[in-house]
Amino acid sequence: MGIRLLTNTLTIIPKTIVVIRSVSEKDKAMALSVMPFLIALLGWLLSPIVFGNAIDSTCQIWDIKCQKTGRCLLYDNNSFRVKLHGYGTLGISLGLVFLVLTYLFARYTKCLDKAAKNDVLPDKTAMALINVEYNGEKKLAC
Repeated sequence: MGIRLLTNTLTIIPKTIVVIRSVSEKDKAMALSVMPFLIALLGWLLSPIVFGNAIDSTCQIWDIKCQKTGRCLLYDNNSFRVKLHGYGTLGISLGLVFLVLTYLFARYTKCLDKAAKNDVLPDKTAMALINVEYNGEKKLAC
């Protein structure tokens, strides 16, 4: 589980870079704001439902009081372990598949190359504002 969390943490910046480079210039702000929203929506709202259902499905003996199902008294530990780690690994794997598909799409459509070619280089006016003369010597303004 620790290796999975480390791997997930190390992919945060590459995911953001792929998102930034895969969308057009005018849509970058929207993409960067929608991405955390979807992560929060799917991670914080959907995951308790999915994992709760997985945990409840591993219960072998339920406590029944007044003809109502209560808490679980005995879990199948092997099934619990497989479902808990399997669902988490499946979610991370699906995220990786979509990340690779996005990268391949961007590479196939050459939008990554267009973004690199359209990078704006500073013109002479901007460079003149950066260079400052001090006692006859040109210094770079900080």
